[in-house]
This record gives sequence, structure tokens and C-alpha cells, in this order.
Amino acid sequence: MNRPSQRNGLVAAIGSALVAIAASACCWLPLLLVTLGAGAVGVSAFFAAWRPWLLGASVVMLGVGFYFAYLRKEKCAPGSACETRPVVGRCAQRVTLWMATAFVFASMFFPATISSLVAHHAPAVTADAHTPADATARVVSMRITGMTCGECAVAVRGALRRVPSVRAAQVDYHTARATVTISRNAGTGGDPVQDLVEAVRRAGYGAEPTRHDP
Repeated sequence: MNRPSQRNGLVAAIGSALVAIAASACCWLPLLLVTLGAGAVGVSAFFAAWRPWLLGASVVMLGVGFYFAYLRKEKCAPGSACETRPVVGRCAQRVTLWMATAFVFASMFFPATISSLVAHHAPAVTADAHTPADATARVVSMRITGMTCGECAVAVRGALRRVPSVRAAQVDYHTARATVTISRNAGTGGDPVQDLVEAVRRAGYGAEPTRHDP
């Protein structure tokens, strides 16, 4: 197990999986930070910009791992410990490599998969969603920027629902729109619409009100 080729192959396989995790951070990290109550300003956009490069690095590292696992042959002197060492280490290296390969390719499709799941399970937004339930409520529609996958919509929705005046919030990743129902008499003393914009900004995205009831 301590052969240089086996060690290098394992390092390449594990490294590719770790880099793939970082490549998907544009989706899962903002949601984690918002859940923990921490700021996530710019996190999604930063990792989204680096995502192609990180995925490329993962593929290169996988190539290195396959080279050490299947192509590189160590030269061993006849009768040496190197020659008589069991093949268990090589098998473990190859199993780890294939697991890392599956993980990397899953990470490549992670945003699309999450987007499909969110779209499938999200409740449909009907015309009633744009109409206040009573005179004490108002509806605000906003355009959301910076979302790179369906998980981003979950993070934005969670951030909006934490605003004290918010009664309900729906975020559609595909249209990049948010529809928020807020209480007219539960403001913070300032502009309640600006409170929503600021909440989205703290989550790491941008918001531009497009329509709101007076």
C-alpha cells in the first residue's frame, strides 16, 4: 500500500473529490451559511466563477489517478519486497479512484439535479399568490440575481422568510423571481421592501423590486 504509484494515485483520487466539492460550493455553501445565520455575501458568485476551473482540475486529477492505477508500472528487482507485496493496496486504490470518479461526475450535474428537484417539489405559484389575503398584507415581487442553481432559490427563500414582516415567500429559480407577502403593520421602522432587499444581499445574492402594493 505504500508504493509510490499507489500513494500518488490515492492522493489524486481523493484530491479530485475534494476539488469537486469546492466546485459545487456555489450551491450548497450559501444555503449552509444562511442556515447557520452567517453572512453569505458574494459566496455564490465567487464559487460560480471558479466552478469550470475547479471541475477541470478534478478531471485532470482523475486522469493522474488512472495513470498511476492502470498505466504506470513500478520496476521491482526480482525477489524484492516490492515484487512480492500483495495486491490489496492496488485494489483499494482502484476502488477509491472509481468512487471519486462517480463523485466528480455527480458534482458536475449537481446544480441541474438540485434545480429539477426544487422545481418538482416547490408548490405552484398561482394568481392568488400575488393577491394579499387581507387588508393587512401586501405583496412584493422582486428580480433575484446571482442564482446559479435551484439550491440558491432555497437559500434566498430561507433568507426572506427570516425577515420579521414576511408572511410567505416563494422563489422561482428558472424565472429568477421572488414573490413575498409581508405584513403592512410589522415593519422595522424603515422601508420594509428595503429590508427584503437587504436580506437577499446578506444571503449572497441581489434583489431588485419590480412590483409591490402600496
